[in-house]
Amino acid sequence: GYRSLAEMGIARGSATSKALNEPSCQLFVWRQRGEADGHEIVESLCVCAEPGGITIRTVYEQFRDEILDELKAAMPVDCVLLALHGAFVAEGYDDTEGDLLAHVRAVVG
Repeated sequence: GYRSLAEMGIARGSATSKALNEPSCQLFVWRQRGEADGHEIVESLCVCAEPGGITIRTVYEQFRDEILDELKAAMPVDCVLLALHGAFVAEGYDDTEGDLLAHVRAVVG
């Protein structure tokens, strides 16, 4: 559930202005490069976890909806970076990444 994800790391906003852990390194590098090139970087949610089975549906939906709400607030945007692993499963969602991508695409057009 939420607690096991929180133990591994949940970061919000500009938390990746420093590398939090190995999975967040790509976000750290992207932020550095974007800012160096003069781009405004708006971050949302970064969640890292060890493999641990199926996530509770409401936990995934809470994270997804938080990302979508913050994306809507940041619109219009030139680029969206989602650092997805590809192995995340939640109750009722065999493909959480595909679900998130479909929702993000619906927001940005």
